[in-house]
Amino acid sequence: MKRRGRTSLASGATRSSWLVTMLIAVAALMGLGGLSVMIDYEGWVRTVVVIVIAVAVIVALVRGRTRSVWIPTAIGAVGSLVFLMWGYAERADGSHHLVPTPGAMRDLNDALAAGIQHANESTIPVTATPGFAALVAASLLAMFLLAELLAVSWGLTATAGILLLLAWLPAAILQHQVSIRLLMLAIACWVGAMVLSRRQSSPERPGNPLGALVTVGAVVAVSVLVAPVAVGAPGWGAIPRFETPGALDGTTRLNLALDLRSSLTTKSETTVMVYASSGKKPDTLRLYTLTDFDGNSWTRDQPTNESVPATAGVLWPTGVNDWEGRERERLDIQIRGLSESNLPLPSAPRTVDVGESWSYFPAQDEVTSEIHTTKDLFYSVVTDLDYHQKDALVAAQSEIDDGADAEVDPRYLELAPAIDVNRMQTVALNVTDRSQTRYDQALALQQYLRSPLDFSYDTTVSPTGADSVSEFLDSQKGYCVQFGTAMVVLARSLGIPARLAVGFLGGEATDDNTFVVRGSDAHTWPELYFADEGWVRFEPTPAIQTGTQPTYADPTAGIDQSNFDVPEGRAPERPADIGNPAPDIGAGEKVGGASAPVIGWWTIAGLVVVVLGLAAARLWRSRVNSTRAVIEPERAWRILSDRLGPSIGWPSALTPLEAAEHIESALRPLRAHLSNEGIEALARVTAAVSDARYNFGDAAGGVEGELEADASAVAEEVKAATKGKTSAR
Repeated sequence: MKRRGRTSLASGATRSSWLVTMLIAVAALMGLGGLSVMIDYEGWVRTVVVIVIAVAVIVALVRGRTRSVWIPTAIGAVGSLVFLMWGYAERADGSHHLVPTPGAMRDLNDALAAGIQHANESTIPVTATPGFAALVAASLLAMFLLAELLAVSWGLTATAGILLLLAWLPAAILQHQVSIRLLMLAIACWVGAMVLSRRQSSPERPGNPLGALVTVGAVVAVSVLVAPVAVGAPGWGAIPRFETPGALDGTTRLNLALDLRSSLTTKSETTVMVYASSGKKPDTLRLYTLTDFDGNSWTRDQPTNESVPATAGVLWPTGVNDWEGRERERLDIQIRGLSESNLPLPSAPRTVDVGESWSYFPAQDEVTSEIHTTKDLFYSVVTDLDYHQKDALVAAQSEIDDGADAEVDPRYLELAPAIDVNRMQTVALNVTDRSQTRYDQALALQQYLRSPLDFSYDTTVSPTGADSVSEFLDSQKGYCVQFGTAMVVLARSLGIPARLAVGFLGGEATDDNTFVVRGSDAHTWPELYFADEGWVRFEPTPAIQTGTQPTYADPTAGIDQSNFDVPEGRAPERPADIGNPAPDIGAGEKVGGASAPVIGWWTIAGLVVVVLGLAAARLWRSRVNSTRAVIEPERAWRILSDRLGPSIGWPSALTPLEAAEHIESALRPLRAHLSNEGIEALARVTAAVSDARYNFGDAAGGVEGELEADASAVAEEVKAATKGKTSAR
């Protein structure tokens, strides 16, 4: 009989190794979710997913045919190259290679090099190119193959999990909002792979199910506790944030995929820009404007309307009269740690002295470049920071619904189906019922949200429902994204075109005329449209973050306060006050916004209990099977040894295979031998004992009592074959 070879810790493919391989593949693919805020996935992710799954299936099939440690990984690597070549290696004429020739490999290398260059030069979110897609696919494949090798071939599933979580590291460092569901699915796949991967053991050092269970529980618990820090899960705002050098490349990039459950950007002290002013400083420096809101998240379209060179005179969506006669300020701006495709500009008419590659888009009121970023850029702006005046804003639309908005894009009035429009209109009408003009309406909404008696600034909140504005109005706590979004939605419910602006506060003075803007100055605010005046900034976020309101929106500056004051009780505090059903407050929840985090944590706790329960059941079954796999073969071996006696028996130092050879060699001088059935029975007992002693995780099972019957049959046959022959000697 031949001793069975074994080169892989997994003994080739066990019954569960293919499942471990597929779980590792799914966990690797979930890593795409960790980069979802930084990469634009539209149109090309499906190809990457198909390639990774195809390679995983190939690796799983090969593991079922070989016990080698390296062959499945090597074939998977070859398959990865072939799939990448088919998908991304293009000839000069745009055709794709079908055969992996040296030329095809060169074209694939060129595509990967182009992807690396594109990644280095792009700003967040990175748009897709074939080379960049190839780079992402190659990275995922490399991560999968290495993690799968560690988990299946070497049993190092915990170490493999570290690789699988690397894709989520940028989100943790930059504190970007990503899908908690995808992260939990990745962790679940990792834990499942840990449960299925049974490490080598022996009777002398049996496996410890309790220790394994504790390990699995610790992994899940730590993951649940760490998730809030990484991705903005319920309660993440309460965790102290660690500082990074702006971003991975030393720059700050604003998160345009704004979400009411995440911070605008990392609140770091990185210097974004410095500027010198010939007079006063601007309240804000705006980069982007956002139009579409789905009830929870903002999205931004790239400018598609006609543009003019950024140096083509006064830049403003509407005409500006008597520009030369206005009192203007000059700002000389030096960008330090900001990498964006738009220029930071004051929200007022301005001229810009910048390179020829920059263009102005009037509809968005943005200056953009398709080939350059703001990193290390120096430019000058001449602006009239006092352009908006109260009297002009009142006169711009002295009558509500006067038809002056006919030319405005209707998207600035849209409210998503997820938003409770009736509630928004009721609240807005209640707040503005004394307003006579659009300006009065805007000021009333601003003061309602800004009032410390009604709302408070709090970065620890994390709404989770489809209508986050309603949740904000319930909790009355939030930060700039929530305050700005709420005013936009309330204004739109009144028929006022409104949008959200993204940029920075004006910064701090370092001397009389020089100011520094840091990453912590990142801010959002609403802009409302006024005919002949353009888009006008208002400031509903409390002064704890923003300071005073714009001068033209300051209610204490000579305005008859009876026109806009909100009497006590004017705005309802709960949905029930406006005829809507009150929110369902469960046990242990606090009225005012705490329900979402409590529900979230109970959901996660339930998931932990389910995972631990499944793991415990799996480990208990494994323990029972493993104990039986050890006891039954050893009992059969003892029966065989005792019944053969000292004449045919063997020394205890011999291995089972050596003992079987000893039995055969002892029979030869007596001219005796076992029958075919006896040889097969001895082989079954020997194999079972060998597996139990030297390959605990893969010990052969069978019907209880069969091995003992085999041992008794072999002993009886040996005795019958040697009966009388030993005495004759």
